[in-house]
Amino acid sequence: MINLVGFLVAVALCAVSGVHADGTEKIRVACVGDSITFGFGIPDPNDNSYPAQLGKLLGKGWDVHNFGQTGLTLLKKGGAPYWNYSQYKAALAFNPDIVIIKLGTNDTKPDNWKHKDDYVTDYVDMIERFRKLPSRPKVFACYPVPVYPERWGIKDEIVREEVIPLIDKVSAKTGVKVINLYKALSDRPDLFPDKVHPNAAGAEIIAKVVADEIRPKVPTISGYDYKLPSFEKGSRFLFQGDSITDMGRQRSQHQPGYKNHYLGHSHAFILAGRLGHSFPYAGFEFVNRGISGNKLGDLKKRWEADALDVKPDVLTMLVGINNVITAKGLDTFESDYRELLNASRRANPNLRIVLIDPFVQKIGFPDHEVRWPIYRAEVDKMLVTVAKLAKEFDAVHIKMQGLFDEAAEAAPKGHWLWDGIHPSPQGYELIARHWLEAVSERWPQN
Repeated sequence: MINLVGFLVAVALCAVSGVHADGTEKIRVACVGDSITFGFGIPDPNDNSYPAQLGKLLGKGWDVHNFGQTGLTLLKKGGAPYWNYSQYKAALAFNPDIVIIKLGTNDTKPDNWKHKDDYVTDYVDMIERFRKLPSRPKVFACYPVPVYPERWGIKDEIVREEVIPLIDKVSAKTGVKVINLYKALSDRPDLFPDKVHPNAAGAEIIAKVVADEIRPKVPTISGYDYKLPSFEKGSRFLFQGDSITDMGRQRSQHQPGYKNHYLGHSHAFILAGRLGHSFPYAGFEFVNRGISGNKLGDLKKRWEADALDVKPDVLTMLVGINNVITAKGLDTFESDYRELLNASRRANPNLRIVLIDPFVQKIGFPDHEVRWPIYRAEVDKMLVTVAKLAKEFDAVHIKMQGLFDEAAEAAPKGHWLWDGIHPSPQGYELIARHWLEAVSERWPQN
């Protein structure tokens, strides 16, 4: 099967450069500029200038060339016009697929800037000359980097208040995208030893900003931009609870199609998909031991076999609603819950625990109209208990009752909990998203 992300990247690269998807040709990038592009003052500019570092960042499939030269101007009437030097002719002969123009710093010198009325016209001319090449390159303009604050007649005030607005006019006339290097290096005088030229670390920032702008963007789908937590490789995730966790999971490995349904179709299934997709080589294992109809007392009876023997590294618990519905075990809910958590923490002192509040919503079924006030009152008591236990065991606490209450205001009745108790597919998605959010806050990636 074709890797979808790799395929989309290949298609995007073809759109930029016309190369074949097998990568037999490289995307040619011409970095046009002055001494800052050349790498003036940087030890070994062939390895540490921004174009050199850009090539390393982009990797195979890209051919980045440095066409920078010290002291040159974009202005044709400047003291050293880029147009008159071999670097310009070489950049054209390179027949690039992408052109990065970073000129304007030397133009601010008084003897050059007296011709500033020609700046936009000359810039547009350079863009169009590159665009007429057989490769029909995509051209990017760059704001100059800051000056701290003046040297050799080069002034930050002129860069900021005059050159940058003129580049905006160039962009408006030509449609080229502007790369904001001024912002990227603002408030970083430590990176400019001579006040004008960035050092290797500054060049690295330029390279990263440029790379981010010119890399083909793989299409993303809204809803999949979420935080990710940090777990050890090989971590085992156990999901425990009642029917809300169970969600039709198959019990035996010997059942036909076990692998299709061993996690059921609850938040456990969604989270296994998200984490397994994001960390394909982490070797995570996901175990669902929820059983429909279980009360907390039922979990106690099977805790050794279905929890301690599983040896989880991360335990997620969602339980309580069956205690409410049957009006059984309410008086021992806190002590029973604590007993299970104590046993789990003794078995694994490093166990990470996630406690999800039980929840209920008023849906409108005839019998539910009568039972609703009783159910909600008991659930509200449980919310206090779960919060207390979460603090006691330093667990992540996901307040799903409040989250479902809030979500209910933006959707029809039954949208999230189809019968007021069991989540719909979108209800499980809500649980999974908040699990990822809360767990990533507690155990963030470095």
